[in-house]
Amino acid sequence: MTKKNSQSIDEIIDDVVRESKVLLARSTLDKYIMNPMMNQRLVHDASERRTILSSESGSEKYKQVSDFELKENLLGFFKNHRSAMQTEFKKLFLKKIGAEKYKNYVYSLSQLWTKGRQGRNRKEIQSLMQSVNDFLAIYGGQPKNLIVGQFSCGTQPPLFSTDDTQTLLLINKQLLDYYFQDYAHLVSKSKSALSFSTNDIWLHRGIDLKVEWEEGQKYKEKAFLNSYSLSVGVSEKFSSILGRKNNSIVSWKAYDLIDRVFAFYGFIPGMCDRQLEVITIPTFLEANITKKNSDKNIVDYEIGYY
Repeated sequence: MTKKNSQSIDEIIDDVVRESKVLLARSTLDKYIMNPMMNQRLVHDASERRTILSSESGSEKYKQVSDFELKENLLGFFKNHRSAMQTEFKKLFLKKIGAEKYKNYVYSLSQLWTKGRQGRNRKEIQSLMQSVNDFLAIYGGQPKNLIVGQFSCGTQPPLFSTDDTQTLLLINKQLLDYYFQDYAHLVSKSKSALSFSTNDIWLHRGIDLKVEWEEGQKYKEKAFLNSYSLSVGVSEKFSSILGRKNNSIVSWKAYDLIDRVFAFYGFIPGMCDRQLEVITIPTFLEANITKKNSDKNIVDYEIGYY
């Protein structure tokens, strides 16, 4: 029997601490330290004597969460509760906003948003963008100052009034808080070594930067609607699409954005359930970029109000 196979997990981890600080550095970031999948990656990569934590490749056409991550992070919780989530969301939406707007909202996000740039240039998506623009103009000053991209909806009227948009954000916040609490309880209960709470739920986004961000730089979203994921693996895949050197993961604590959620895939019939997508609008508050780690695979950033 080889030394590697005869060692205990504790002995392997002790060796990693001595031999590879790079491997340990990423897996123990605040956003990953309570992530069961990342813990398993560390154990596996340590046993294989890897020097850089493994990550998922974006070579596949459809960027979807792996079965491994679904299992380790118990993300099947959201699929198992999807029918109930959709029923509750629809009931609140119809009562407070209306049936016709619900139909247009669901169609736009389930059939057009998922088609990438081509779908997002459609008038229905532009109408959603205009809704956010109008909401930000009322409550946050100059919308164009809250994003780094350019926005023009042409002549498309907004689907939602500013009151509708505010109501939609409140509905999403209310339901997400309820289900995030149940999910956190499930993880903490099932993964007995982890004291997992809603504070340990993060939203991630994979980006491919031309140039790394500077430490302390202020963060602005690219557009009025922005895609994040509950999945680290999905975000890793999107970060490597263009094949540049600065494959990056941008992460927020979920509760820092919970009042900015415009759409959650679990509430919307027809949205892909393998990307665990959360669509957010820009925040009014000043957010800072902190570079947490960089290795040969991924640059990890955290965004927060600090």
